[in-house]
Amino acid sequence: MDELPEFGRSALESLRQPLEDRHVTIGRARGVTRFPASFMLAAAMNPCACGFWGGDQSERPCTCSVGSLARYRARMSGPLADRIDLQVEIPRQPVSFGGGGMTSEEARGKLEAAYERQCRRYADTGIRWNSALSGRLLAVHARLPGDAEALLTGMYSRLGLSYRAHDRILKLSRTIADLEDCGDVRLEHVAEAVQYRALDRTMPDFEHGAIRGKQAARARNEAAAASASDRAAKGRKRPGTQGAPNQAGQAVCDSDDGTGR
Repeated sequence: MDELPEFGRSALESLRQPLEDRHVTIGRARGVTRFPASFMLAAAMNPCACGFWGGDQSERPCTCSVGSLARYRARMSGPLADRIDLQVEIPRQPVSFGGGGMTSEEARGKLEAAYERQCRRYADTGIRWNSALSGRLLAVHARLPGDAEALLTGMYSRLGLSYRAHDRILKLSRTIADLEDCGDVRLEHVAEAVQYRALDRTMPDFEHGAIRGKQAARARNEAAAASASDRAAKGRKRPGTQGAPNQAGQAVCDSDDGTGR
């Protein structure tokens, strides 16, 4: 779904049930029928109506008023954003941007290895992927060490996350660990997963904007520092992020694609 906020509010809100329950329930006078609806949602949106909010204001300043920005962001509700696993900001790229990171073959190898690891782990559980974890299974397979649990608890409070977002971060952390071929979820996996909650970190709150902005910035810096320090120690290479060359933007997706990301 391109230009996500341009879709009608009723159409967007109708995605909430299938994203959460993986089925759609339709009720009519003669009865109620439930249909399977397990799918992967990939969507994109601009940060504001003009497309330049949050970018380099010296090059192309945002022309949106506070009210215009609020109305634009309000087209996608918080409950819908809460159900999206990966929320990634894509900044404006230079014309000469050449990508980087791992090759497609390397990425495919990591994904296949993570998929096989999950198949073995959940062979006798009735589920297939990390995205289906819940309750006791989530507590068992995404158990956190003390430092990682402290980081997630701090982010939960400072960013005002919902419990749904808390659990989605846990599942995403489990998947990041699988991609790194790690049996246990560690601090750096949680720190990386938190950084993929871009809408929680950048969604404006105009009543308490200054307070939430400082809290989000502080939480983001702590998560980035935890992740960066571990990567520096291990010399880990991560894939680059490539986006549209003409404007700042955000890419969001909810995944049930075999890796749980």
